[in-house]
Amino acid sequence: MRPNRAGLAATALLLAASLAGCGLIDASGASPTTTPEPTTSAPSPAQPATSESPTASPSPDAPSSAPEPRTPVAATRAPATSLAVAPGTDTLTLALTSTRLFWSAAPVVVVGWAGDREAAQAAEDLAVPFLPTSLERAVTDDEGAPIAPAPLDEPAREALEAELTRLGTIAVVSLDPGFEAPAGVEVLSPGDALPEVRPATPVDGAVLLVDGRWPSRAAASTARAAGAEVLAVRSGDPRASDELVALHTGGRAPASVTALGDAFGDAEQLSTRMASVRTGVSLPGGGQLVFDSKRYVALYGSPLTPALGVLGEQSVAKSVTRARKLAKKYEELVEEEVVPMFEIIVTVASAGAGKDGNYSNELDPETIRPYVEAAREKGVYVLLDLQPGRTDFLTQAKLYEEFLLEPHVGLALDPEWRLKKNQVHLRQIGSVGIKEVNRVADYLAGLVREHALPQKMFVLHQFTTSMIRNRDKLRTTHPELATVVHVDGQGALGSKYGTWANIRKDAPDGLYWGWKNFYDEDIPMATPKQTVAVDPTPDLVTYQ
Repeated sequence: MRPNRAGLAATALLLAASLAGCGLIDASGASPTTTPEPTTSAPSPAQPATSESPTASPSPDAPSSAPEPRTPVAATRAPATSLAVAPGTDTLTLALTSTRLFWSAAPVVVVGWAGDREAAQAAEDLAVPFLPTSLERAVTDDEGAPIAPAPLDEPAREALEAELTRLGTIAVVSLDPGFEAPAGVEVLSPGDALPEVRPATPVDGAVLLVDGRWPSRAAASTARAAGAEVLAVRSGDPRASDELVALHTGGRAPASVTALGDAFGDAEQLSTRMASVRTGVSLPGGGQLVFDSKRYVALYGSPLTPALGVLGEQSVAKSVTRARKLAKKYEELVEEEVVPMFEIIVTVASAGAGKDGNYSNELDPETIRPYVEAAREKGVYVLLDLQPGRTDFLTQAKLYEEFLLEPHVGLALDPEWRLKKNQVHLRQIGSVGIKEVNRVADYLAGLVREHALPQKMFVLHQFTTSMIRNRDKLRTTHPELATVVHVDGQGALGSKYGTWANIRKDAPDGLYWGWKNFYDEDIPMATPKQTVAVDPTPDLVTYQ
């Protein structure tokens, strides 16, 4: 659907203003700055610059002569702020924002239909901007021939022509057969001789983030032509970009980052996420988002005893090897990268009340440390699992805050072992109210924000609907967390399918899903192939 005329008129006015008026919103926290000087001296549209050195005024007696010919000069500019978000959705708005962001002058410009790959490549090859002559993509007929999209309406055309004037454009290389240039601008075909133009110096250290969809194609080509590095982030979340994180890891932090398009949210959201990116820390499997093209396979248990799960059946080093081998079995079955994981029970449900009367044994942090450190070195993710007895989850989570501050460590709550007053383990199945769960989520998300950490996995174990009371009110809107409901049903595969369907029923939006395979209790235990065949394929698979 094409934008209405009123919307395009507003766009034209917006983009005819100064650089600050082209939609850029400073997300750096710094005071707004003025438009930077171009990296190459730019001519004004009315007075082209010259590459010749100034000469002395002629003698009054000297014969008059024609002025020296002047060579038009292309000029790039660096973004005005170190971090900014530029809203927009349609291809023309995004393209014009990119030209105003990175170009002071462009005597030659490529024009063509929106989303045209050939036009985009031509602009990059010529190192000039690409401006779209339509808002919609061309489609093809039954024989594969392109059908021209509707041309720009009057307000959009005025915006494009105003930008050609600002850039001092004297010629366009057109891949749109129907394009009519404004007066004074020559229309060239691909392959025609270009006017002599002094090229611009590429910008240095500028990064443009785009969402990777076709409306941003012209804007991306324009930025690349100016020398900027363009990174496509499909999710609109810079934490998903391995390349952007790596820039900060390698000591090549860009001078500026501009996020182009509505997919990136507002300035506050971009600033918060970029604070994490700037640490240069990646999660196991890459990036700073837990489930961005990744799935996880975990060993579950306690370092204290093999009776609580397979994690306690071998040494730390052998646990790393076993987790990797287990994850490898899934690599050929799914498209995503498979990350090995430890799920460590750090507070263990107890048959006795203990000195603190909470029916839970809290492990000494030094018992856990070797697993956390080995996991960090070997690319293994870690979950700390809580079985709190008669105390609450938040109280126990805070006991292990030093580990939760590690980028590769998340948190799991096991409501089966959360007792009410007068309840005892194995006589009753525990449960937790949603307010307590949400308090833990708020706490964990707060740690991520305060310490600029990558996103954390937050897991809720459940095999009966009563285990998490009022689950429909679960807070899943924290961008700092990837919340997983882990279905812990055991027994025959048919029974497990039933539990899976029951727990998934009426679940809130925004959840990921986990599945558990039991070596002893599942008869027979599902194979990896059977496990990934579960619908939907589990994001997290644990083995106990």
